[in-house]
Amino acid sequence: MKLKATMTVLLASAFLAVETGNAQTINTQKHESDSIRRAMQLSFLPYIGTDGRSSGKVDCHVSFNILAGTIRSVDGFEMGGLLNMERRDAGTCQLAGIGNIVGGKTKGFQASGIFNQSGSVDGVQMAGIVNNTRKIDGVQMAGIANNKTEGNCVQMAGIANNAQHGKNAQITGIINTADSASIQIAGIANYARNVNGTQIAGLVNVAKRVKGCQIGVINISDSCGTSIGIINIVKNGIHQLDIYGDELFYSNIAFRSGTSKLYTLLTAGIRPDNLNAPLWTYGWGIGTSCSVARKTALDFEGVFSHIVKKGDFRNNFLYKVGVNIDQKLGNKTSLIVGLTYNFLSTDTRSSYYNSTYSDMAHYSFTDHTYSRYNLKSWLGVKVGLRFF
Repeated sequence: MKLKATMTVLLASAFLAVETGNAQTINTQKHESDSIRRAMQLSFLPYIGTDGRSSGKVDCHVSFNILAGTIRSVDGFEMGGLLNMERRDAGTCQLAGIGNIVGGKTKGFQASGIFNQSGSVDGVQMAGIVNNTRKIDGVQMAGIANNKTEGNCVQMAGIANNAQHGKNAQITGIINTADSASIQIAGIANYARNVNGTQIAGLVNVAKRVKGCQIGVINISDSCGTSIGIINIVKNGIHQLDIYGDELFYSNIAFRSGTSKLYTLLTAGIRPDNLNAPLWTYGWGIGTSCSVARKTALDFEGVFSHIVKKGDFRNNFLYKVGVNIDQKLGNKTSLIVGLTYNFLSTDTRSSYYNSTYSDMAHYSFTDHTYSRYNLKSWLGVKVGLRFF
């Protein structure tokens, strides 16, 4: 009986121990699945710090990582010598020597020496090299590049900015790309599908629709309010070829591109009276056109040209301002007749001054020499055909 009672007690004790162990395991698992709240945490490396292997479950107000650390979230201040890593959100200020990695939302200021990576940012990102985030409502600044998918922000980078959806303002040293933008400023190039504002580039702007202005050497768009550049190509605008003669150069060609509000001209001409050493010219101009009847328009233009004979590229320039009548002859052909007022500035020290430049103009209203330059002015005409 005593043996039986002893065995019963031992079995009951074992059963109780097992059940207690199971309960402790369940409680431990439940605890591990919950976050751990701390006022502050300190890490040397990930999982080597005040919370050990549980650091990935810690929510804290202040976080210090001597080299690098990983926690669940921080809602206040965090500083890391190399890396800060949050599984979820980061707080009001996050600073790192190399980078910040946030799986959720950054709710304040984020700065690092190399890179910042966040799921979303409601604040400011600053990095020595690159910022990357899915969504940002705020500012990104990087030494090399910024990238974001959606949200409204200002991006500033040394080389490149890329943005997809949202209202964006982009400033960069090399290139901006965006789905839509309010303003793009780039040292080399801008690209956007839609611009509701201004594109400014040192070389080229490309866009689908521009409700505003493009300013660059080359501007390309499907539709645009105003294009200001050397070459403006607007798919739904003006792209025409003029062949004409005037009183000075008998054979000229000009390419007009842009919109009726403002277009640019690239011009070239030749005076073929001496084909061994012809006098020729090339230039650039701007103009605007207004319709006065169903088949009639008036063009107001200003053109600046450089005059060259053989290899003489001295400062011999022709300035023209004038008005043309554009009379439609067909769907893609017009007759152009115009009056121009001309200013000719020639270098009296040129080897061709006495033989060519001094008597280029058949007559003049004014003829004065200032220092080494002779200036003449006269009224001229142009007649030609316009195609397309």
